[in-house]
Amino acid sequence: MIRDLVSKDEIDEYYLASQLLYSNRHNQGFFVEHVMEYFFAPYIYLYEPRTYIEFMNVLGFRIVGWAHLNPISSINHEADYHSGVLIFKRQHKVDASFVCTELISPEKSVDQLDMSLHKNQNPKMLEAISTYKEAKSLLRNNKMLKMALCFGLFQIISSDNIEKKFPIKGEKIKPNYDGLIQLLRSVTRKSDKKQMLNNYKMYLPN
Repeated sequence: MIRDLVSKDEIDEYYLASQLLYSNRHNQGFFVEHVMEYFFAPYIYLYEPRTYIEFMNVLGFRIVGWAHLNPISSINHEADYHSGVLIFKRQHKVDASFVCTELISPEKSVDQLDMSLHKNQNPKMLEAISTYKEAKSLLRNNKMLKMALCFGLFQIISSDNIEKKFPIKGEKIKPNYDGLIQLLRSVTRKSDKKQMLNNYKMYLPN
């Protein structure tokens, strides 16, 4: 959601904002680094495990093991870890210069905001995505509220991801859907209030 909201043209603004927000932290640099990574890291694409397997098969490898992917299936946030591991063994050499990379092109990346991707999963995930799309439509001309939402989303991520460091322990991701939905709804309420005030500006003295 964060990377769907921000653009690379805003990188300086968000860098300065993160410096101010975390200026009283003893590990300020650590948090600022993670803000920039979550918001602006380039070339981050997500593919289904079977896409990686298919591509590696083309390169002459076969899968021999995996970790944190049980079962190997489509994207499933209810069963996902922070990261998974696929282990391959070379079967034969392939001239990589002749291998088509279309399978792992940016256009083939999984859109995690696609409702159809999660239709058989937790209904709260669908509610969160739907609420997000409503909030996003109200933020086109409100950069301040958009920034507030981005840092609110980062706070939800960082409370589990950074402070508890669950990726190191190999624990499953525990999505905070209730907190996410509450945050997104608060944005829609604030946007509606701002619109209401704009409607009454014509009645205010110059």
